[in-house]
Amino acid sequence: MPAKLPLHPRTRRRLVVPVVFLVASMIVPSTSLAAAPPDLGTADNYAIVANTTITNTGVSLIAGNLALVGPSVTGMGGVVTGRSDIGNAAAARAENDVLSGHHDATGSGPATEMSGVDLGGKTLGPGIYHFGSSAALHGTLTLDGEGASNPTFIIQIGSTLTTGTGARVRLTNGADGCAVFWAVGSSATIGTATSMQGNLMALVSITMTTGATIGVGGGRNGGRAFAQNGAITLDTNTIIAPTGSCKAPAPTPKPTPKPTPRPTPVPTSVPTAPSTTAPTADPTVTPTQAPTPTAKPTPILPALPPRAATPGPTASGQEASPSPDVPASSGVIVGPGAIGSPPPTNPRRTGFDIPAGRDEPVTLDGGAVGIIGPFIVPGFLAAASGFLLILLMLAQALGALAWLPVVRRRVGSFGMRPGR
Repeated sequence: MPAKLPLHPRTRRRLVVPVVFLVASMIVPSTSLAAAPPDLGTADNYAIVANTTITNTGVSLIAGNLALVGPSVTGMGGVVTGRSDIGNAAAARAENDVLSGHHDATGSGPATEMSGVDLGGKTLGPGIYHFGSSAALHGTLTLDGEGASNPTFIIQIGSTLTTGTGARVRLTNGADGCAVFWAVGSSATIGTATSMQGNLMALVSITMTTGATIGVGGGRNGGRAFAQNGAITLDTNTIIAPTGSCKAPAPTPKPTPKPTPRPTPVPTSVPTAPSTTAPTADPTVTPTQAPTPTAKPTPILPALPPRAATPGPTASGQEASPSPDVPASSGVIVGPGAIGSPPPTNPRRTGFDIPAGRDEPVTLDGGAVGIIGPFIVPGFLAAASGFLLILLMLAQALGALAWLPVVRRRVGSFGMRPGR
C-alpha cells in the first residue's frame, strides 16, 4: 500500500483560497449598491390604487386615500379613512404615476441577483435585488437600514410574488416603509396573516387573503397597494399608508431656481442710478452760475472839481467837441468803456496821453527813464562801436610806422636807389 505524502504548506494555501471563494459565492450578500427611490408622483398621496375593480369581504381598513379608474367598487363603504377618487381625472393621473414609478423601480441598477432564493430568513441592506421570474417569502425578511440616511430597498420581481402564512417583513436600523419598493412583473398574492411593509406595485393585480396586512406596526412601518392594470381583492385586511414621504430627489431641484433670479436684479439696478443722475447735475448747475461775474460794474474814476470839458486833438488834427452825453458843469468824467459813455476816440493809450479835463501834475508811466530808456541803449552801443573803430585805425597806423625803418633797410627808399 503506497504511503501517503504530507501536503506542502504552499499546496495547502492554494487549496484553501478557492474553497473560501466557493463558500462566499454561495452566501447571499446582505448589502447591495445604494439606490434612489422611484418617483411615485401623485400616487404617493394614496394608500390603494387600482384599475378595474376593488372588492372587499369582511371588515377591512384603508388608512389613507383610495383611487380607482374603473367604476366598480364592492364592499368598501365605511372602510376608507381618506377621500375616494373613482373614475375621475385624479384617479387616472395616479394610475399613470404608478406605472411610471414601476418603470423607475425595474430600470434601476445594478442589482444583486437573487433568482431562486427564498427571502425568508434573509437580512438585506439598502440596495437593489433582482429576481428573474417569481419570488417567495416564507418566514421573516429583515431589511436593515444600517443607519444610513433615507435607505432605499428595491426588489425587482420578473413575474409573481407569493408569501406564506404568517410571513413577515421587519424594518430595522432606520429602514422606512416609504422607501421599500416591490416591483412585481405580474400579480402578487399575500398569504394569510402576512405582515408586509413598503409599496407593493403589481402590473396586474393584488390579492390579499384573510388577515394579511400592509404597513401595520407603527413607527417607520407603512405601505401601499397598487394594481396598475387589474383589480385589488381584500378580505378583512388592513393597509396603512406611510406617514411621511421618501422622495429623495424632491429637495434637489429646490435650490436650483433660487440662485437664478438673484443675480438678475443686481446688475440692473446698480449701473442705472449713477448713469442717470451724474451727467444731469453737472451741465445744469455750471452754465447757470457762469454769467454771474459779468454783471460787475465798470469802475468809474473819482469825481473832480467841476470844470468844463477841454476839447482834445483827434487823430485828424481837429479839435473834438465835448461829449454831448456828459455836461461840462457836472465835473464827472466817465471812464472809457463805461455804460452810457461814448466810445473812446483813440483806444490805444500811450505814455503821453493826458485825460481830458485834467490840468494837475501828471506822472508819465515809467518816469523819465521809461521815456528816454529806449534811446540811451542804442546810442551807447553806437558810440562804443565808433570808439573801438577809431582805436583799431590808430593801432594800424602805429604798426605801419614801426615797420617803416625795417622796410627801408631791406628794400630801400620805397624801391629807389640812393645817388652815387
